[in-house]
Amino acid sequence: MNVVYQHTIKDKWWNYSYTILFGLLGVGLFGLSAYSLSYVSEMHSSLAPSNAHALKLYLIPFIIFGVALKVLSQAIGMYNMYILKTREAKLKKDRIDAVLELYYITYDLEIDLHRNYRSPQDAKVDLEVHNLR
Repeated sequence: MNVVYQHTIKDKWWNYSYTILFGLLGVGLFGLSAYSLSYVSEMHSSLAPSNAHALKLYLIPFIIFGVALKVLSQAIGMYNMYILKTREAKLKKDRIDAVLELYYITYDLEIDLHRNYRSPQDAKVDLEVHNLR
């Protein structure tokens, strides 16, 4: 459990940077969608094209809006997944520590995560248990 918890802590910077990057990209696309919608409506009122042509022009801002919504939901999803994984790992670690504390067992733990960490088996762990009866 400690390995998973340490991995979520190390991934904090990446998760926040992805969330900020995708969030800003989504907000920028929302702005582009609003600008293109106002531009198309202004152009439509000045040119007065046929209905089929106007439908194609109005479709572009809504496609951009859909892409912006998807990118923003991706950013929020990444952040929520990080928070849930961190809370779950912390809860499990705290439960194990509480049980060990009941029996007055302490431990020292050194975790060396591989750069391309995929699962807890990819980590090198040095565990020293104290007060074991």
